[in-house]
Amino acid sequence: MNYYDVVENATIALTKNHLDNSATYFKKPEKQVTKSDDSVLSGGYDYFLILYPAAFPTTPGGTGVFEVNWVITLDMFVRYSTPPVTWQHFKAFRNDIFTLFNIKKVGRTLDRTDGVRDVLLTGESDPVAYSEEGSDDPIFYSQRMQLNVFCKVNHQT
Repeated sequence: MNYYDVVENATIALTKNHLDNSATYFKKPEKQVTKSDDSVLSGGYDYFLILYPAAFPTTPGGTGVFEVNWVITLDMFVRYSTPPVTWQHFKAFRNDIFTLFNIKKVGRTLDRTDGVRDVLLTGESDPVAYSEEGSDDPIFYSQRMQLNVFCKVNHQT
């Protein structure tokens, strides 16, 4: 079993199905919430969440058990319109992602994914504006976050 795939797939499913206002954010969730594929940004949508694998610190947890912190990097993108409107959309989208994983029970357990003890979402960077090459006009505002998924895993010998 690939435990990282399990938690990554649960993260995607939760984002698509349990994120507050998901119908507002995602017209085509399969194209807007992806694994390690930023080519979707040219798809013409206003909101994106792209997941990338990150660190996975582990510690012994007793006989036949270890504890792992699966870290998933989440890059969120909000299409630029005008400064006040873009920031309003950006903060609302970020808040709903924060609430899903840090407040809602379904998110804090990755919808009861086996072995998941808790999750914690943190902002890894300040928001940044993305422009086309050679232009100063922003296309997206983006922020990188980290989802830490704390698991207890039984291993077989």
